[in-house]
Amino acid sequence: MCEPENDDERTLCKSLEAVFMDCMPGNYDHADGESAVILTMEVAGMITPFVISMADGRRLAARLLVCLATNDDAFAEELLENNFPIDQEGYFHWPKQS
Repeated sequence: MCEPENDDERTLCKSLEAVFMDCMPGNYDHADGESAVILTMEVAGMITPFVISMADGRRLAARLLVCLATNDDAFAEELLENNFPIDQEGYFHWPKQS
């Protein structure tokens, strides 16, 4: 699916295109259930809601900022550099909450 030809090049993907439609807070199972993130995407003409955990939502937000910064978005780069810690493998992570 998505494999870089080498470490110095961006990843080339041949995959199904999806269109982001919306993102909202939600809960699993019922209104008092565990907090979640609801992403609504259009894939192959079908509108589909995806429910992901808060941990995955944080990871997704950090990785989206990396994608924006990699593509010359100065604000995303500033947010990452000033607010997101980097682990030993070089990945940005959502800041720990106190």
